[in-house]
Amino acid sequence: MKICKFNITGMTCAACSARVEKVTRVVAGVENAEVNLMGGTMTVEAQSEAVVQPIVTAITAAGYGAALAGEKKPAAQENPMKEMKTRIIGSSVF
Repeated sequence: MKICKFNITGMTCAACSARVEKVTRVVAGVENAEVNLMGGTMTVEAQSEAVVQPIVTAITAAGYGAALAGEKKPAAQENPMKEMKTRIIGSSVF
């Protein structure tokens, strides 16, 4: 069994962490997934390291950012302040 650690971005509540765990557990080869909301991390027990990319893809499709621990920050959430500014301006226009 292989243990992989991921950095997860974009989670703001317990429902977010539950969603990340859920989409990770349905990936073929994943035995267990545990998310630490406060730390922004996830530990996955998997059959092999081949599940890393499918996990990242599943989490990204769910609207969060994911990368193996020690890698560069996930591209989906690199600049959350810029994204927030864009949303605020768009909301005020409408």
